[in-house]
Amino acid sequence: MGSILSGNRYQHGKPKTSSTLRLDIKSLRTAGALKPNTSSDITWSNSGRVIGSIRVLTAENSVTLQFTATKHGIAHEKNQYVQLEQTPCNYGGYRQWFACPSCGKRVSVLFSGVEFKCRQCHKLSYQSQSECRLGRSNSKLSKLRKRLSWYDDNLPTIKPRYMHQTTFYRLRSQALDAYVLSMTLLNRRFEKLIKAM
Repeated sequence: MGSILSGNRYQHGKPKTSSTLRLDIKSLRTAGALKPNTSSDITWSNSGRVIGSIRVLTAENSVTLQFTATKHGIAHEKNQYVQLEQTPCNYGGYRQWFACPSCGKRVSVLFSGVEFKCRQCHKLSYQSQSECRLGRSNSKLSKLRKRLSWYDDNLPTIKPRYMHQTTFYRLRSQALDAYVLSMTLLNRRFEKLIKAM
């Protein structure tokens, strides 16, 4: 049976999605863990150190999550049943979803705690919701730089392998806009600091 870190529920402000472990249905499907009558062990790691694990027992339209959750320093072994739902795709096939065990809402991600639930039931917010405008702009720029393989000071002129040319130009334009906005906001912040001195 795997173990789950329940996260610090007593941190200042609303807990963030980044403070819990995510169980993503797409990742389970990619790992082959959603095939009926299978058992899979899923682990989470941070910097090479395992921080949580879970066993997923898959039936025809449901999964049972076996894990150990810690609440107030006491370990509890859990067997949590989660219903699976399907919706048809436009071009054939189907997409699978979790039905949140708490509210029944169809979701693609469940978050850890004493039980796995959707983001709303855990009352979690995204990190970006508490960031200032400069922080959001820098986060967006960082994601775009990664997608474009932009690691130096020069705006990339050659698209990454397997990326469509139109996608490359669109992302490059967005990255340039985010860079200009970040520099503008940073300059304004420096100007305010200088005036305050």
